[in-house]
Amino acid sequence: MPGVSLFDLKSAINDTLANTFIECGLSRDLSVIRAESSVADGTTIYAVGRGSNRAILLVSPAKFPEVVSQDQAKAAAMRNYLGEELGSVILNPLAQGHILNRSYALMPFRRTYGDNRLFWALQRHQMKRQVIEWLQAVNARYWVIADSASDREQFIRPLQYLSTMLAADQNIRGAASTALDRLLTGKFQPCFVPMHNDLWKGNFLQRIHEDGRCKAGYRFFIIDWRGSRINGFPIYDLVRVSLSYNLTPNELNSAIIRATAALQCDPVDALTYVTVALGEIALRVDQFPRDRFLQLARDCIMEMQRAKI
Repeated sequence: MPGVSLFDLKSAINDTLANTFIECGLSRDLSVIRAESSVADGTTIYAVGRGSNRAILLVSPAKFPEVVSQDQAKAAAMRNYLGEELGSVILNPLAQGHILNRSYALMPFRRTYGDNRLFWALQRHQMKRQVIEWLQAVNARYWVIADSASDREQFIRPLQYLSTMLAADQNIRGAASTALDRLLTGKFQPCFVPMHNDLWKGNFLQRIHEDGRCKAGYRFFIIDWRGSRINGFPIYDLVRVSLSYNLTPNELNSAIIRATAALQCDPVDALTYVTVALGEIALRVDQFPRDRFLQLARDCIMEMQRAKI
Protein backbone atom coordinates (compact mmCIF):
# COMPACT_ATOMS: atom_id res chain seq x y z
CA MET A 1 0.00 0.00 0.00
CA PRO A 2 2.16 2.90 -1.30
CA GLY A 3 1.87 6.26 0.44
CA VAL A 4 1.46 4.89 3.97
CA SER A 5 3.50 6.96 6.41
CA LEU A 6 5.75 5.53 9.09
CA PHE A 7 3.29 6.85 11.67
CA ASP A 8 0.37 5.04 9.99
CA LEU A 9 2.40 1.84 9.79
CA LYS A 10 3.33 2.05 13.47
CA SER A 11 -0.32 2.62 14.40
CA ALA A 12 -1.37 -0.40 12.31
CA ILE A 13 1.30 -2.54 13.98
CA ASN A 14 0.06 -1.59 17.46
CA ASP A 15 -3.56 -2.27 16.49
CA THR A 16 -2.92 -5.55 14.65
CA LEU A 17 -0.27 -7.10 16.88
CA ALA A 18 -1.37 -5.96 20.35
CA ASN A 19 -2.47 -9.46 21.39
CA THR A 20 0.57 -11.06 19.73
CA PHE A 21 2.90 -8.85 21.75
CA ILE A 22 1.09 -9.85 24.96
CA GLU A 23 1.26 -13.55 24.08
CA CYS A 24 5.01 -13.21 23.47
CA GLY A 25 5.57 -11.41 26.76
CA LEU A 26 6.42 -8.13 25.06
CA SER A 27 5.45 -4.60 25.98
CA ARG A 28 4.06 -2.38 23.22
CA ASP A 29 7.20 -0.24 23.15
CA LEU A 30 8.01 0.12 19.46
CA SER A 31 11.11 1.88 18.13
CA VAL A 32 12.40 2.18 14.58
CA ILE A 33 15.77 0.55 13.90
CA ARG A 34 15.62 1.10 10.14
CA ALA A 35 12.91 3.07 8.38
CA GLU A 36 14.26 2.64 4.84
CA SER A 37 16.87 0.40 3.29
CA SER A 38 19.49 1.30 0.70
CA VAL A 39 17.97 -1.39 -1.54
CA ALA A 40 14.43 -1.27 -2.93
CA ASP A 41 13.33 -4.57 -1.40
CA GLY A 42 14.84 -3.90 2.03
CA THR A 43 12.63 -4.25 5.09
CA THR A 44 11.53 -1.76 7.73
CA ILE A 45 12.88 -2.97 11.08
CA TYR A 46 11.47 -2.26 14.54
CA ALA A 47 12.56 -3.20 18.04
CA VAL A 48 9.63 -4.37 20.16
CA GLY A 49 9.56 -4.48 23.97
CA ARG A 50 12.16 -3.39 26.46
CA GLY A 51 15.04 -4.76 28.54
CA SER A 52 15.52 -8.51 28.29
CA ASN A 53 12.04 -9.02 26.79
CA ARG A 54 12.60 -7.81 23.27
CA ALA A 55 11.93 -8.94 19.74
CA ILE A 56 12.61 -7.70 16.21
CA LEU A 57 9.77 -6.92 13.81
CA LEU A 58 10.50 -7.09 10.08
CA VAL A 59 7.97 -5.48 7.71
CA SER A 60 8.11 -5.73 3.92
CA PRO A 61 8.28 -2.51 1.86
CA ALA A 62 5.12 -1.46 0.04
CA LYS A 63 6.60 -2.11 -3.42
CA PHE A 64 7.73 -5.62 -2.46
CA PRO A 65 5.03 -6.71 0.01
CA GLU A 66 6.01 -10.40 0.18
CA VAL A 67 9.76 -10.03 0.82
CA VAL A 68 9.49 -11.05 4.47
CA SER A 69 7.15 -13.98 3.81
CA GLN A 70 9.46 -15.21 1.05
CA ASP A 71 12.44 -15.01 3.39
CA GLN A 72 10.59 -16.92 6.11
CA ALA A 73 9.42 -19.58 3.64
CA LYS A 74 12.98 -20.11 2.40
CA ALA A 75 14.30 -20.22 5.98
CA ALA A 76 11.69 -22.80 7.02
CA ALA A 77 12.41 -24.96 3.97
CA MET A 78 16.14 -24.91 4.67
CA ARG A 79 15.67 -25.55 8.39
CA ASN A 80 13.50 -28.61 7.63
CA TYR A 81 15.93 -29.87 4.99
CA LEU A 82 19.01 -29.57 7.20
CA GLY A 83 17.40 -31.25 10.17
CA GLU A 84 17.48 -30.51 13.90
CA GLU A 85 21.25 -30.16 14.40
CA LEU A 86 22.42 -28.23 11.34
CA GLY A 87 19.09 -26.43 10.96
CA SER A 88 19.32 -25.11 14.52
CA VAL A 89 21.25 -22.07 13.24
CA ILE A 90 18.04 -20.79 11.60
CA LEU A 91 15.68 -18.83 13.83
CA ASN A 92 11.98 -19.66 14.10
CA PRO A 93 9.66 -16.63 13.98
CA LEU A 94 7.53 -15.83 17.02
CA ALA A 95 4.70 -14.76 14.70
CA GLN A 96 4.14 -13.85 11.06
CA GLY A 97 1.38 -12.54 8.84
CA HIS A 98 0.34 -9.34 7.07
CA ILE A 99 -0.09 -5.70 8.10
CA LEU A 100 -1.56 -3.23 5.56
CA ASN A 101 -1.05 -5.91 2.89
CA ARG A 102 2.67 -6.21 3.74
CA SER A 103 4.09 -9.41 5.14
CA TYR A 104 5.79 -9.26 8.51
CA ALA A 105 7.71 -11.55 10.87
CA LEU A 106 8.26 -11.10 14.59
CA MET A 107 11.66 -12.58 15.37
CA PRO A 108 13.44 -13.37 18.65
CA PHE A 109 15.93 -10.69 19.62
CA ARG A 110 19.55 -11.75 19.16
CA ARG A 111 22.59 -9.50 19.28
CA THR A 112 24.54 -8.62 16.16
CA TYR A 113 28.32 -8.82 16.03
CA GLY A 114 29.82 -5.46 16.95
CA ASP A 115 31.47 -2.88 14.73
CA ASN A 116 34.22 -2.26 17.27
CA ARG A 117 37.37 -3.59 15.60
CA LEU A 118 38.87 -5.05 18.76
CA PHE A 119 35.66 -6.79 19.82
CA TRP A 120 35.06 -8.08 16.30
CA ALA A 121 38.62 -9.42 16.09
CA LEU A 122 38.01 -11.43 19.27
CA GLN A 123 34.56 -12.62 18.17
CA ARG A 124 35.88 -13.54 14.74
CA HIS A 125 38.68 -15.62 16.23
CA GLN A 126 36.25 -17.42 18.54
CA MET A 127 33.65 -18.39 15.97
CA LYS A 128 35.33 -18.75 12.56
CA ARG A 129 36.31 -22.37 13.19
CA GLN A 130 32.75 -23.30 14.15
CA VAL A 131 31.27 -21.52 11.13
CA ILE A 132 33.62 -23.47 8.88
CA GLU A 133 32.74 -26.71 10.68
CA TRP A 134 29.04 -26.03 10.11
CA LEU A 135 29.64 -25.37 6.41
CA GLN A 136 31.76 -28.52 6.08
CA ALA A 137 29.04 -30.62 7.76
CA VAL A 138 26.36 -29.25 5.40
CA ASN A 139 28.68 -29.83 2.46
CA ALA A 140 29.56 -33.42 3.40
CA ARG A 141 26.09 -34.52 4.48
CA TYR A 142 23.86 -33.08 1.77
CA TRP A 143 25.77 -33.00 -1.52
CA VAL A 144 24.02 -34.57 -4.50
CA ILE A 145 25.26 -35.13 -8.04
CA ALA A 146 23.79 -32.80 -10.68
CA ASP A 147 23.36 -35.43 -13.38
CA SER A 148 20.24 -34.49 -15.36
CA ALA A 149 20.22 -32.19 -18.39
CA SER A 150 18.25 -29.57 -16.47
CA ASP A 151 20.73 -29.82 -13.59
CA ARG A 152 23.68 -29.25 -15.91
CA GLU A 153 21.92 -26.29 -17.50
CA GLN A 154 21.98 -24.58 -14.09
CA PHE A 155 25.76 -24.65 -14.37
CA ILE A 156 26.16 -24.01 -18.10
CA ARG A 157 23.97 -20.90 -18.37
CA PRO A 158 25.70 -18.85 -15.62
CA LEU A 159 29.14 -19.77 -16.96
CA GLN A 160 28.21 -18.85 -20.52
CA TYR A 161 26.85 -15.51 -19.35
CA LEU A 162 29.84 -14.63 -17.16
CA SER A 163 32.40 -15.73 -19.74
CA THR A 164 31.00 -13.18 -22.24
CA MET A 165 30.18 -10.38 -19.79
CA LEU A 166 32.17 -7.47 -21.21
CA ALA A 167 31.90 -5.40 -18.02
CA ALA A 168 33.71 -8.12 -16.04
CA ASP A 169 37.49 -8.19 -15.68
CA GLN A 170 39.45 -10.50 -17.97
CA ASN A 171 40.44 -12.82 -15.11
CA ILE A 172 36.75 -13.23 -14.18
CA ARG A 173 35.74 -14.01 -17.77
CA GLY A 174 38.75 -16.29 -18.10
CA ALA A 175 37.83 -18.23 -14.96
CA ALA A 176 34.29 -18.68 -16.30
CA SER A 177 35.58 -19.85 -19.70
CA THR A 178 37.91 -22.39 -18.08
CA ALA A 179 35.12 -23.64 -15.85
CA LEU A 180 32.75 -23.97 -18.81
CA ASP A 181 35.35 -25.93 -20.77
CA ARG A 182 35.90 -28.34 -17.86
CA LEU A 183 32.16 -28.88 -17.60
CA LEU A 184 31.51 -29.41 -21.32
CA THR A 185 34.48 -31.74 -21.77
CA GLY A 186 33.48 -33.92 -18.84
CA LYS A 187 36.49 -33.06 -16.66
CA PHE A 188 34.15 -31.64 -14.04
CA GLN A 189 31.16 -33.52 -12.59
CA PRO A 190 29.00 -30.89 -10.85
CA CYS A 191 27.00 -31.40 -7.70
CA PHE A 192 24.65 -29.38 -5.53
CA VAL A 193 24.79 -28.51 -1.83
CA PRO A 194 22.51 -26.32 0.32
CA MET A 195 23.66 -22.72 -0.08
CA HIS A 196 22.91 -19.51 1.82
CA ASN A 197 24.22 -17.29 -0.99
CA ASP A 198 25.00 -14.17 1.08
CA LEU A 199 27.06 -15.46 3.99
CA TRP A 200 28.81 -12.41 5.39
CA LYS A 201 29.23 -10.95 8.89
CA GLY A 202 25.98 -8.97 8.78
CA ASN A 203 23.91 -12.13 8.44
CA PHE A 204 25.24 -13.74 11.62
CA LEU A 205 23.69 -13.18 15.05
CA GLN A 206 25.06 -14.18 18.44
CA ARG A 207 23.57 -17.23 20.12
CA ILE A 208 23.80 -16.35 23.81
CA HIS A 209 21.59 -15.89 26.83
CA GLU A 210 21.01 -12.35 27.98
CA ASP A 211 23.45 -12.98 30.85
CA GLY A 212 26.18 -13.59 28.29
CA ARG A 213 26.57 -17.36 28.66
CA CYS A 214 26.74 -19.22 25.35
CA LYS A 215 24.09 -21.84 24.75
CA ALA A 216 24.99 -25.41 23.87
CA GLY A 217 25.55 -26.14 20.20
CA TYR A 218 26.52 -23.60 17.57
CA ARG A 219 27.47 -20.13 18.83
CA PHE A 220 25.60 -18.30 16.07
CA PHE A 221 22.38 -17.90 14.12
CA ILE A 222 22.23 -17.14 10.39
CA ILE A 223 19.56 -14.82 8.99
CA ASP A 224 18.40 -13.57 5.56
CA TRP A 225 17.64 -16.82 3.70
CA ARG A 226 15.67 -15.30 0.84
CA GLY A 227 18.43 -15.94 -1.70
CA SER A 228 19.20 -19.43 -0.44
CA ARG A 229 19.01 -22.60 -2.51
CA ILE A 230 18.66 -26.19 -1.36
CA ASN A 231 20.24 -27.18 -4.67
CA GLY A 232 22.99 -24.58 -4.47
CA PHE A 233 26.62 -24.35 -5.52
CA PRO A 234 29.42 -25.55 -3.22
CA ILE A 235 32.37 -23.46 -1.98
CA TYR A 236 30.86 -20.01 -2.61
CA ASP A 237 29.52 -19.65 0.95
CA LEU A 238 32.95 -20.66 2.25
CA VAL A 239 34.65 -17.94 0.21
CA ARG A 240 32.17 -15.32 1.43
CA VAL A 241 32.88 -16.40 5.02
CA SER A 242 36.60 -16.10 4.32
CA LEU A 243 36.14 -12.53 3.11
CA SER A 244 34.20 -11.56 6.27
CA TYR A 245 36.26 -13.53 8.77
CA ASN A 246 39.67 -12.83 7.25
CA LEU A 247 40.75 -16.44 6.99
CA THR A 248 44.46 -16.85 6.37
CA PRO A 249 45.47 -18.31 2.99
CA ASN A 250 46.36 -21.58 4.75
CA GLU A 251 43.01 -21.69 6.58
CA LEU A 252 41.04 -21.14 3.38
CA ASN A 253 43.21 -23.57 1.41
CA SER A 254 42.75 -26.25 4.06
CA ALA A 255 38.96 -25.70 4.17
CA ILE A 256 38.69 -25.89 0.38
CA ILE A 257 40.79 -29.06 0.18
CA ARG A 258 38.58 -30.68 2.80
CA ALA A 259 35.37 -29.57 1.05
CA THR A 260 36.43 -30.76 -2.41
CA ALA A 261 37.53 -34.11 -0.94
CA ALA A 262 34.02 -34.56 0.48
CA LEU A 263 32.57 -33.63 -2.92
CA GLN A 264 34.96 -36.08 -4.62
CA CYS A 265 36.20 -33.44 -7.05
CA ASP A 266 39.52 -31.89 -8.00
CA PRO A 267 40.45 -28.88 -5.82
CA VAL A 268 40.78 -26.83 -9.02
CA ASP A 269 37.01 -27.08 -9.36
CA ALA A 270 36.52 -25.04 -6.21
CA LEU A 271 37.06 -22.06 -8.51
CA THR A 272 34.63 -23.63 -10.99
CA TYR A 273 31.90 -23.68 -8.34
CA VAL A 274 32.61 -20.12 -7.22
CA THR A 275 32.44 -18.91 -10.82
CA VAL A 276 29.11 -20.65 -11.37
CA ALA A 277 27.70 -18.96 -8.26
CA LEU A 278 28.96 -15.58 -9.44
CA GLY A 279 27.46 -16.15 -12.88
CA GLU A 280 24.10 -16.98 -11.33
CA ILE A 281 24.21 -13.71 -9.37
CA ALA A 282 25.15 -11.80 -12.53
CA LEU A 283 22.04 -13.17 -14.23
CA ARG A 284 19.90 -11.52 -11.54
CA VAL A 285 20.91 -8.00 -12.56
CA ASP A 286 17.51 -6.66 -11.47
CA GLN A 287 18.23 -7.74 -7.89
CA PHE A 288 21.96 -7.05 -7.65
CA PRO A 289 23.46 -3.75 -8.87
CA ARG A 290 26.12 -4.25 -11.53
CA ASP A 291 28.88 -2.29 -9.79
CA ARG A 292 28.37 -4.21 -6.53
CA PHE A 293 28.44 -7.50 -8.41
CA LEU A 294 31.68 -6.66 -10.22
CA GLN A 295 33.42 -5.77 -6.94
CA LEU A 296 32.11 -8.94 -5.31
CA ALA A 297 33.36 -11.03 -8.23
CA ARG A 298 36.82 -9.44 -8.04
CA ASP A 299 36.99 -10.04 -4.30
CA CYS A 300 35.97 -13.70 -4.62
CA ILE A 301 38.42 -14.48 -7.42
CA MET A 302 41.24 -12.72 -5.57
CA GLU A 303 40.37 -14.65 -2.40
CA MET A 304 40.69 -17.92 -4.31
CA GLN A 305 44.03 -16.82 -5.76
CA ARG A 306 45.22 -15.81 -2.29
CA ALA A 307 44.51 -19.36 -1.12
CA LYS A 308 46.47 -20.67 -4.10
CA ILE A 309 43.49 -22.52 -5.57
